[in-house]
Amino acid sequence: MTPTRVDVFRIPTRISFGRGVALTLATPLQQVSAKRVLLVTDKGVRGAGLVAPIEQRLRDAGFAFEVYDEVVPDPGVGEVQRCYERAREFGADAFVAVGGGSPIDTAKMAATLLTNGGTVLDYIGIDKVPKAAAPVVAIPTTAGTGAEITINSVIADPAQHKKLVIISPNATALFALEDPEMTRTCPPFVTAITGMDTLVHAIESFVCKNAYPMTQALCLDAIRGVGRSLVAAVK
Repeated sequence: MTPTRVDVFRIPTRISFGRGVALTLATPLQQVSAKRVLLVTDKGVRGAGLVAPIEQRLRDAGFAFEVYDEVVPDPGVGEVQRCYERAREFGADAFVAVGGGSPIDTAKMAATLLTNGGTVLDYIGIDKVPKAAAPVVAIPTTAGTGAEITINSVIADPAQHKKLVIISPNATALFALEDPEMTRTCPPFVTAITGMDTLVHAIESFVCKNAYPMTQALCLDAIRGVGRSLVAAVK
């Protein structure tokens, strides 16, 4: 019998959720035997004081690390290349990404280049990344993008005036530390738009042609969660 449809549920990322879980980042780094870590973020997140506790934990655990806080919204080819070059010059063997979708995607793409070489344009499309990226521990500071657990990375290409996507299980974060405390300092507007982003993603996934019971159960729970919590979170 030839199957007419096969549903596959796969999340390469190990997800840990709970208050204070961001401060356990040394554990996943030790699990992959990391020694030198590039901490990827942006100046806004760093200025909000969210990076300092992460730096202290890395310091306490004895990791050599360097902070790369030059990520910009919707990073392009050049921005990702600079992050990769900083990692290579530092001799990084792992990444910690703290921030929203832009820092996390930048770290994922730089980690991909660290093990595969080339430029991000070599891997645009589906399943174009031959080797697993260097380990990435993602610590999101907003809700909505899901960059910490998806196999997608989005990059802006000003030359073509469009966004390009790398889609590969080899180009994802290995660990996601989902800590509600990391979102508490978000301005109300950012909380509102990222919360709506969560809602839209959940609805879109629920009604898409490839939806099936397992994915729809997760979508419904997300929709209910936004309905219960978003207004209070914004206020």
